[in-house]
Amino acid sequence: MAGGSSNAASVIQGVNRLWNCGLSGAQEHEIAAGLGSDVNFFLVGGPALCRGRGEKVSPRSLPAGRWVLLLNPGFGVPTPWAFKCYGETACKQGQEGGSLVLPDGGTFTLRNDLEPAVFSKYVWLEEAKRWLQGQGEVEDALMSGSGATVFALLREGVAEQVRAELVEKTRAYFGVGVWLEVVELLTASAEEPGEEQK
Repeated sequence: MAGGSSNAASVIQGVNRLWNCGLSGAQEHEIAAGLGSDVNFFLVGGPALCRGRGEKVSPRSLPAGRWVLLLNPGFGVPTPWAFKCYGETACKQGQEGGSLVLPDGGTFTLRNDLEPAVFSKYVWLEEAKRWLQGQGEVEDALMSGSGATVFALLREGVAEQVRAELVEKTRAYFGVGVWLEVVELLTASAEEPGEEQK
């Protein structure tokens, strides 16, 4: 899940601090934008809305106490291939899913436009999304980025025991070879809400 991009963001911030470069947040974001489309996101340090090709980042707050199940099949999807296939796919819009209500009263609709292209080859990912959406504890599921991780947003108030049961049920269905984790959503960014990096 964007391991290279998060590493790049850490290096930018680490070098700036260790070598006392004195770069402002805006300057760090300018460097990040030249390295990759989602490096800027990791400079924020929490939930954010990304625009453009990912370099325009607006920190957002998410509701507290929400959990996500992450499921990875153990193989990757080459990002360049995913975007090339997306560019060649007639149906370029992913199916709109559920909405997450934000603390400020706004909503965030779950959708990933890369899904139709990626699912055309990696049918395991489509099956994982479909199966997770069919579980009563799950509000909605989506592929993360260009894959291969699929995540399921759990319903509000799902108890720890129910989360553990979902993990066991998921392992039983997909097998022990998959990587599986349940994590709590970060609720706020390190940067001030409303601050946008351009």
